[in-house]
Amino acid sequence: MKATGQIAGRIVKTEFKPDSTLVLLRVLDEENAVFLPKKEVLEKAGVPLSDLEPWKRQEFEGHPHQSDKLKFFATGGKLLED
Repeated sequence: MKATGQIAGRIVKTEFKPDSTLVLLRVLDEENAVFLPKKEVLEKAGVPLSDLEPWKRQEFEGHPHQSDKLKFFATGGKLLED
């Protein structure tokens, strides 16, 4: 069974890769890599891409990497109010 969890912080950078979307999230004094589905899948699911812009605060839910605490595989997320 995969562990589940949440991670929240301010977006530093978002990169749309061919196979995934990478969001660098600043949590305390570390940058965490959050992996999402590719851009086209996010758009079809109705995810506003503007929510993934730098300086926005996001909370993601999903699965932390088993051995690298700075990687997180998101299954969902929501924009946090400032």
